[in-house]
Amino acid sequence: MGYHHQHRHAQQQHGSNSKGQTQRRKNKNEQHGTRKSCEELFMQAEIALMSEDLAQAEALYKECVLREPENVEFLDGYGSFLAEFANDRKDEAIKVLQKACDLAPMTGFEKFMYLGQVLDACGRTEEAEAAMRQGVGILRNMDDENSEEYLTSALCSLAELLMGLIHDALDEAEDDSEEEVSRLYIEVESLLHEAGSGTSKNPEPLQALCSLRVLQGREEEALGLLKESLQLWWDDDDEEDGNGDEKKGESMLPSYEFRFETAKLLLELDDSTATAADILEGLLEENDAVPDVWLLLAVAYKAGGELESAAEAATQGAKIARLQGYSEQDNEVVYALEELEKELTSK
Repeated sequence: MGYHHQHRHAQQQHGSNSKGQTQRRKNKNEQHGTRKSCEELFMQAEIALMSEDLAQAEALYKECVLREPENVEFLDGYGSFLAEFANDRKDEAIKVLQKACDLAPMTGFEKFMYLGQVLDACGRTEEAEAAMRQGVGILRNMDDENSEEYLTSALCSLAELLMGLIHDALDEAEDDSEEEVSRLYIEVESLLHEAGSGTSKNPEPLQALCSLRVLQGREEEALGLLKESLQLWWDDDDEEDGNGDEKKGESMLPSYEFRFETAKLLLELDDSTATAADILEGLLEENDAVPDVWLLLAVAYKAGGELESAAEAATQGAKIARLQGYSEQDNEVVYALEELEKELTSK
């Protein structure tokens, strides 16, 4: 859409004499060439991202934005990339995504959801909530058969943000927070009911409702909901036949972050640690460079009485964190890994 708008705008700026027509054709051709080149670069960036060549993808996305700084598609792509893969550049991600949102406030839900995600990570909760609500509003107004799954995920993301507000309010335990907590509880229930009514195959609403029940102190009900959610994507026989991913299909697996949260909830709610450990081992097969996963796996092994495996997981996690430049002084996960490592290797 950006090129066609520029093309129409250029036509309106020139006169009707022959010199103007010649200049008009020249400008038109220059614009067409630049636009085509940027489109090709953007497509190459998308291909690089799918191929997990993150350095190449970033360079290409950035080049597109430098060439066409008002192009919403390019801003959206680059900002979403930063939000997803550049945790140390949150301010830049916010700036890029905010510009995209300002340029197209009524279309394109993803940029609002990514913006909300990064704002929330920066502690800017009110702005995050506003961005996510806008993204949800866009999805609700879409007349598209493919939008249902996106709406389900967006509703769950907003519900999770609001649950964070509930958690903070409960910690503060102020007299005037009780009414706000009640209001938030009602809205979260409503959001998750809407999310769950649209699909029977997406595990997100059930797991989010599990988290809500944990907040409410209803652990038994929470575990039931978590197990119901697990049935939609996890096969208990995975380890026995070694063919779990093939049976369920990799495309049906929830996101890395979702599965990590599943394991956390299982360790909190379930007496058995086996499923949590299996899920975490699967995550490390996909990406073994995440210290948080190594820490949780070490905790799962320790809780299950597998102390040698726990020590190995803690040692490996601490090693990876140090290679990434983290230390126990500036990272609580590294501190926890190193303390666990010391505890388990000293026995």
